[in-house]
Amino acid sequence: MPRRPRAAPSVVGNLKDAALLERRREELVRCATAVFVERRFDKASVNDIADRCGWSIGSLYRYVSSKEDILVLVCEEIFRTISIDELRSASIEDPLEGFRGALGRYCDNVHRNRAQVLLMYREYTQLTPDAQQHFKRRESEIYDVLAGAVSLGVERGVFTCDDPRLFAIDCVMRVHTLALKDWALGRRSYKHTRQRLLTWSERALGVPPPG
Repeated sequence: MPRRPRAAPSVVGNLKDAALLERRREELVRCATAVFVERRFDKASVNDIADRCGWSIGSLYRYVSSKEDILVLVCEEIFRTISIDELRSASIEDPLEGFRGALGRYCDNVHRNRAQVLLMYREYTQLTPDAQQHFKRRESEIYDVLAGAVSLGVERGVFTCDDPRLFAIDCVMRVHTLALKDWALGRRSYKHTRQRLLTWSERALGVPPPG
């Protein structure tokens, strides 16, 4: 059975209607993400976020109790959009296709949400120690998926890899260049960069080139 993430650090709200609280928090996350991307967490104020939402400060504090709570919600949403469950859904019948599918989907999700991934890196130290540990566990789940696919390939004689976990960490860091070093990629298309990342990883696993 795949490991399930522990619950995110508790974010307390003062609204009794759970469905309405969830909808308001979704709106809050969208607006706060935009504000944090534009201004950085430390320079953004709760007033800025409330203004972006079109709310009063009093209304905002019905859904969270602090600016730090908002950052936790934003970071949790980043991992939701990266969709670890989607990576797990890659086929396990064929180790190569399973690994290729999981890594390719991760590339797509990071590229699609690159501003948010950059935000997560940039603001990580603003999280509480408990929140930092939670999101480390969340990232470790991604390593687990890729390392599991590699280990299966090694068992079946498809891949050569002495340390699947370390290889998985290396793959994740390479994919994160889509967000962290987007400026350095120049005029390379995403399609070209994605293919190169997949090709490099497969060659490192000893997969012969097609043809």
